[in-house]
Amino acid sequence: MERKNKNTQKSKTLNQGFCPFLRWLSMEEGITPFVWSSIAKYGAISSSFDAARQTLIDWGINISLKRIERLTYCFGQIGLSLRESKIFHLSIGNLLPSNILKGQRVVIAADGGRTRIRIDKKGRKNSKTNRHGFNGEWVEPKKTDYLYS
Repeated sequence: MERKNKNTQKSKTLNQGFCPFLRWLSMEEGITPFVWSSIAKYGAISSSFDAARQTLIDWGINISLKRIERLTYCFGQIGLSLRESKIFHLSIGNLLPSNILKGQRVVIAADGGRTRIRIDKKGRKNSKTNRHGFNGEWVEPKKTDYLYS
C-alpha cells in the first residue's frame, strides 16, 4: 500500500504573482479576453451559474462555478467603471465628440421584464399589525401607470 505524503502530492499554486506581459495582453485573469467575455455572457444570460457552466463545458471551457461567478461580476464591474468614466468625462466636457453613428439608424430598447408590484388593499389597516394588506401582482413595469391613476 502506497502512502501519499503532503510534500509528494502535486499542489496547485494559486496567485502566482504579477505578470506584466499578461496584463499587457489583457490576460491578467489567465484567460483571453474572448473567453472572458464568453464566460461573462453565459454567466449573465443563464438562469444560474450552474447552467452557464454546463453551456461553457459544451463549448469546451471547463471552469469552476466560483470562477464563473467571480469573472462575471468582475466583467460587469469593469463595464460599470467604464460607463462612470465616460459620464464623468462628458460632464466636465472632456469627452471628444465623434460621429460613429452618423447616417445610421439607432434603436434603443429595454427588456419588458416583469416585476412584482405591491398595490395596497383598500380599506382600513389591520388593528393588530397596524398595516394594510397588499396584492403582489407580476406586471411589466412599463405598464404600471394605470395602477397609480
